[in-house]
Amino acid sequence: MSDARVRPALLMFEPEAARRRTLSVGLTAEGYEVVPVIDAAEARRFARGLGPAVVVAPAGSAELGLDVLEDLGPASGLPRTVVLLAREEEAPVDLPEEILWLPVLELTEEEIVARVRLLLLGRELGLEARPRRGLLVGDLAQHPFLELVRSLGRTGVRATVELLRGRLWLDAGQVLSVKAGVARGAKAFCRLGRRREGPFRVRLGGPTAERTIEESLSSLVITAIEDSQVPLPARSARWQVTLGPAFFGRHFSQGEQRLLECAQRDWTFGRILDELPARDGEIATRIATLETLGVLGRLEERRPTVVVTDSTADLSEELARENHIEVLPLTVHFGDAVFHDRVDLEPKGFYERLEAGPYHPTTQPVPERELSACYLERIGSSDILSIHISGKLSLTAAHAAGAAALARSGAPERRRDGSYPRIEVFDSGQVSLGLALLALAAGRMAARDRPVDEVAAAVREMAPRVTTLFVVDTLEYLARGGRIGRAQAFLGRLLQIKPILGLSGGEVTPVDRVRGARAALPRITELVAESLDPDCRTFLAVAHANAPARADRLRSLLEGRVQVGELVMAEIGPVVGTHVGPGCVGVACFQPTDEEAQWIAPLAEGEQE
Repeated sequence: MSDARVRPALLMFEPEAARRRTLSVGLTAEGYEVVPVIDAAEARRFARGLGPAVVVAPAGSAELGLDVLEDLGPASGLPRTVVLLAREEEAPVDLPEEILWLPVLELTEEEIVARVRLLLLGRELGLEARPRRGLLVGDLAQHPFLELVRSLGRTGVRATVELLRGRLWLDAGQVLSVKAGVARGAKAFCRLGRRREGPFRVRLGGPTAERTIEESLSSLVITAIEDSQVPLPARSARWQVTLGPAFFGRHFSQGEQRLLECAQRDWTFGRILDELPARDGEIATRIATLETLGVLGRLEERRPTVVVTDSTADLSEELARENHIEVLPLTVHFGDAVFHDRVDLEPKGFYERLEAGPYHPTTQPVPERELSACYLERIGSSDILSIHISGKLSLTAAHAAGAAALARSGAPERRRDGSYPRIEVFDSGQVSLGLALLALAAGRMAARDRPVDEVAAAVREMAPRVTTLFVVDTLEYLARGGRIGRAQAFLGRLLQIKPILGLSGGEVTPVDRVRGARAALPRITELVAESLDPDCRTFLAVAHANAPARADRLRSLLEGRVQVGELVMAEIGPVVGTHVGPGCVGVACFQPTDEEAQWIAPLAEGEQE
């Protein structure tokens, strides 16, 4: 590795001389300070003296690992991890999560070095490692794309970064190639740089891509930062050309001429972005210039049905935009400070505030006046379906019903085309990605020009078939919010009981319980598989609260047991995070009928516009 940062000390306890030497030499070659020891007593002595951040030891040394974790408690201020090299595939269910169980029975010493190195690199970059799968995992909400790529570049590794509909290849600190949807090269790099959240995986080593980017990493980052400062119109926006004095009196650049041709062809902004080679920000800047001159005029967007939801759906900005869903924020209150969910308080900042204290946040529903303003703005040209968090968890749906009545009274009885304005409000009985699945289904049906009564009826039919299951890291946050009793929270901590929770009748209810955190995700996977028809494809959504590695593990478990038709992944935002706390991981799933599947399938690029 090329960077000179100080890496954590590593204690290598391995009685077998050959293996101890191979592992120590291999990790030392990577720049780690390795202290090899022969017996457990010596390991304890070195652990107390050196305070190593990582201990590597045989699985039979679990007791030593627990001693080390106790010796290096929170007062030491050191992150600590114990890696147990195991001959058994499955870890004991009551093993603390700080102890990583690494099956090595079928691995060579070199492969063991590679997996331990993966863990250490993950610690160095602040990412979580999944050594069995050879991955580092994270979420862009916690590790923004540009920071992630710069950190990987400094290590000099060869790696592939896998994102939702995007991929980047690095080697020796430089970017080789990038793709994001149909975009390639620097344009794709800038497009990924605009993403604010979403899961990613980093694979070390492996085959490299053909080099298609000549710019240095630092140059790419600067370009992406500049490009991201330009706001983009909606992908569905269209323009018409105005043949006035400004048109005939200007000498247009080649790029401006292309844009005028696109407008004459009635192309959407999304199609323009994907067809033209210039960066997205460059295109938006040229369009803004032509609008200012009066050469281009933006056309009014009209859709038969507009879908509205609230921020407890935990939909990413990108996913909501692509599926034509309007998201209204609830508010989070830290003392006297008020924040709008995912608007001026993103998940990363929220979890940092939550950990720092001193206030435990509270949440408030979307105000009726904001809902009413949203409806009135759209009711003149579109019908509205407003889908919200369970009324037993929030007053948002009740506020929406009041706002709809107010908007109806303020709207004309009939539109110019003779149609009657309609607003449908639906209490989903769900929260987080359970709500998101219904909003996505509605948004996609609406984008395919289904009338509001058909969309509303379909969503009401689907809602009872959405299953949501989740597990929390601690019951304390649910207890603070009054979702469970404090005695139950205390008992759960005392006995290391992990309840598996779900939604029933719009309320949080216990579904099952397991002993130890490691057993929770496999049990959730079993419960999901048992509830589904194995012959049907499933619409799946996985969400996490600042726990990307757990979410990635749940994703892998589900993909091994369920026929996945579509998978959505997201980070739990501030409002829901207030009540479940960091470490929560959950899944929502739904199996559509064949007819439903046609209407709620992902939108093609043209339909996204």
